Order: sequence, then C-alpha cells, then structure tokens
Amino acid sequence: MLRTADELRAELLAKKRQREEEAQKREELAAQARGAVYDLVFLGLSFKEILQRTSIAPQTLALMFKELKLPYRMPTQIYESPKPVVASPRSTPPVEPPKPSDRFGADRWSKEMVIEVSDSEDEDEMEIDEVSSSTPSERSRSADSGELSTVDDVQSRIRELEEKIKIMRDKGSVEAKLQEVLSQRELIAQRRQKIESQVGEFKIDQLTSSIEANRVELNRLQNTIAAQTQTLKEAQNAAKQLSVQLSTLESRDRVLASKQIQLKAVKKEELESSDESDTELTIEMGTETGQVSVNTNTQPKVCDFAYSSPLHIFSSHRFSPFANVFAPKYNSRYVSSDRLYCKTEASGKTCRDDTCPDVHASDFNISKQETLRHLSEAVVGDPKEFRKGLAKQICELEKVSTEFDPLEVAKVIIDYRHGLDPVRFLDWNELNA
Repeated sequence: MLRTADELRAELLAKKRQREEEAQKREELAAQARGAVYDLVFLGLSFKEILQRTSIAPQTLALMFKELKLPYRMPTQIYESPKPVVASPRSTPPVEPPKPSDRFGADRWSKEMVIEVSDSEDEDEMEIDEVSSSTPSERSRSADSGELSTVDDVQSRIRELEEKIKIMRDKGSVEAKLQEVLSQRELIAQRRQKIESQVGEFKIDQLTSSIEANRVELNRLQNTIAAQTQTLKEAQNAAKQLSVQLSTLESRDRVLASKQIQLKAVKKEELESSDESDTELTIEMGTETGQVSVNTNTQPKVCDFAYSSPLHIFSSHRFSPFANVFAPKYNSRYVSSDRLYCKTEASGKTCRDDTCPDVHASDFNISKQETLRHLSEAVVGDPKEFRKGLAKQICELEKVSTEFDPLEVAKVIIDYRHGLDPVRFLDWNELNA
C-alpha cells in the first residue's frame, strides 16, 4: 500500500531530528573531552602521560591534539631523581653526573615535585606556601648531601613562579577561553543545523514531487493496462464468435456441397433421359471454318425471335427527362436486336460452348465493379474534392477489412454522398452538367 506524501515527510523529519540530536550529543561529549585534554596539557602533562592516566584511545587522543593544534610531546614539570651510580670493586671512584641548569635552583634533583598551575588565586598562594615551607628540609638535605643551597635560590624560584602565574592571569583564564571556544562551536553547530534543515526540506520537496509524478505515471499505466485488458477480452470474445460462425459456415458449406452433388446427379439423369427421348440430331463439322451446325427433324421448342425484356418499362432512367443524356452510358447494357437468344439455354440446358455467338443470360448481368463505378460517378460539389474524400474513405475501409466486399464499398459511397448532400433524390442535370 502506498503511503501519502505527508506520512513520508513526517517520517523523514523524525529521522532527521533523531540524527541531529545524536550528532549534538556526540559533539557535546567530544567538546568536553577536548576541554579536559586541553586542561591537562595546560597543566604540563605530555601526550604519553595523558594516555597513561586516562582511558582514551591513542588515535582519539591524537585527533584531539590535532584539533587543538598542539604537538604530541609537551614539556612536563614532573621530574625523576637519577639512579645512584654503584661503584664496582675494580672500577675507579664514582664520578658525579653533571648538574643541570639552575632554572629552579639546586633542589631540582634532590626532591620529586609536582607543580600544578591553577587559575584561582587561593590555589596559587597555597602552592607558593608549600614551596616556602619546604625550604628548611631542603637546606638540611642539601647540607647532608654536600650540596650548597641558600635561601636566595628558593626565593628566586618563588619569584619565578609568581611571575609565571601573573603572566597567565594577564593572558586570561582558561575558563574564559574555553567558554569562548564553546560559544563559537555552538554558533557553528547552529549554523550547520540550519543549513542541514534547509537542505533536508529541499530534498523532501524534491522527493514529494517525484513521488507525485510517479503516482500519476502509475495511475496512467494502470488505466492503460485496464483498457488493453478490456480490448483483449473483447477481441477474445469476437474471436470466439467468429470461430462459432466459421464452424457454422463450414457445416453449411458441407451441406451445400452435398446438395450440389445430389443436384448434379439429378440433372445428369434428367439430361440422359431427355437425350434418349429427343429425336436424332445430326452434327456436321465444317472442315475449313470449324463451325458446328445442329439439324433437327422436329419443330424447335423455342421460336427464333430477338429478346426483349418485359421489365424494360421499369428502368427508372427511361422516365427521366434526361434519358437522352444517360442513354450512351447504358447502351452497352442492352442487347442488340440482331442477335438471337441461345437455343440451348432456351431449352433449359446449360451452354458450354465458348464460341457460341448467341446471347446468354450472363450477358444481362451488370458486374459489381461496374455498379460501384456508376455509384461513384454521381458527384456532389467539387469533383476533385469529392473524389479525393471518397478515395480517403475507401482507403480507411481497406485498412479495416482485408477482403473486398462490394456491399460495404457501396455503403461507404452512399454514406459519403449523403453526408455532403442529405437529399435522397439527386438533380441529374446538375450533377452531370
């Protein structure tokens, strides 16, 4: 079942909001982690120390260092005391290692210290007090180890720490910087969310329009398939009817063929009986002309006279005032009075002589093609336009029907002429002027 565009749009918007919330949560967690890493680096921890003290993966920590634009190895303020040198019995007296620079005084190698720098003034003062309170013990240790240590060294170290704290306070607190960075990130996230919402709405509109277009195309295809299915059913029904009619016609043809065979047999028997009862006929063949002459001893059954149809008075054109105009068109249909009717056909038989000069019944029939020709000669309006339109109608009939049916062609001609002029009785003088 197809869902509506509103349902699809609501589903897409819900998925989009869910993805945005998940991305925002991940961004917040990443920002918190980056802030914690920045604080640790600011306090002097190196990449390796942060990796040891936290559960962050090395790749993630490296990515955070890249985002914060920090090197992987940072100087630390955690120092270890050197290992003592053990003198072997065969070696020379031990040699003391060289002393490092007195940046933080001579006590650098004598005590393991961790100095943390904080933004609050109370913690800074506590660190300074701790360093100040540790000076007597340091003096005693230095005196015991043979090293020279004075109060000036400790005071110089305290002053150096105070200057460092002052410089850091002048530059601004870490919290303010973090707050500024977080505000900028929130602004960037809002802009990104706005852009993504606009892009999502645009994509939703495009998807909705494409769905509507696909739905219209689907409806059109369904209608086409339904129409074709209906046409196919009608064609199948017509084919069934034609098959039934064809079987009926075949059965009729078989019956007619059997009847014709029976009729021929009956006629043959009648001819044989009539030949036996007739008088003797003498047939003489001409040697030069090849003509056949029939001589009988009895009187002929049919008199020798010119054939004149008793229905000639019913020819409609003879009663027309324009009979003389149409006479040349129909003279070929009338038999000359000089020719005699065939005696064989007059006696009821069939004349099978192709060279018989007499008139036969087939000579009085008008062919179907000639009948159609006479129908098409009754022009209405412009002759060129009339013939052009009539030819078009007949061509359309030929496309539909593959067999030549004179009755269908005559119907097309009559309907075409009546469409141009609905009058049933035509003015022959006007049509043939």
